[in-house]
Amino acid sequence: MGHAEAEGLSRITTVVPGTDESISKLTQQLFKLVRDLTHLLFAGQELMLIKVAVNAAARRDALDIANIFRGKAIDVFDHTITLELALAIQTFNCEKCT
Repeated sequence: MGHAEAEGLSRITTVVPGTDESISKLTQQLFKLVRDLTHLLFAGQELMLIKVAVNAAARRDALDIANIFRGKAIDVFDHTITLELALAIQTFNCEKCT
């Protein structure tokens, strides 16, 4: 996520493997989507995913700390936990974004 040319907007960069033809089709579809959605109401939310290295003894502590910030565990492995922390959803009219 990065800064965009317009204040209040962010730029998302993605990497998509594929042939020139498939990437061209993807680009065309994205442009159609953006043009079709610019008049609709959007919901925006700040989202953070955090991967924490933990052992069995520290797992409960990590979950308790995440709970303080209203975080939740979305993936748990033997030595890691992935936590999701999200701010409240905000809605806005995208006509103001153009």
